[in-house]
Amino acid sequence: MLEARWNEVVGEAIASHTHPEEIRFDTLTIRVDSAVWLHELSFLKKTLIEKINRILGKTGIRNIHFKIGLLPPKPAPFPVGSRSLQGEIGAEETALLNQLLLPVLDDDLKKAIQKAIRKHLLIKPPLPP
Repeated sequence: MLEARWNEVVGEAIASHTHPEEIRFDTLTIRVDSAVWLHELSFLKKTLIEKINRILGKTGIRNIHFKIGLLPPKPAPFPVGSRSLQGEIGAEETALLNQLLLPVLDDDLKKAIQKAIRKHLLIKPPLPP
């Protein structure tokens, strides 16, 4: 569970250089990709313990052990569909998008929502005919 929420717990910058490896008794072992990050994170140990316990809803972690090593490959942030992000969405999807955006009055918000929905539609497989 901790591994799935690691970005949320430590943030993207730290998550890109670390990996929660195991919890044994009350100690979390975190693999770190360099000595520099190990040193930096040693100063954040208490804060990390508090945040991990708060997010997990437990007080089971009382210590963190950092070790240097290769990190496992990170999974893709979203599944890649059969369309490229430079493509266009279909007429049916465009109509649905326009309908969804009708109640949104703020232009900046409307553009942000439209961009997010278009991106989603472009990365998922197309609708069947």
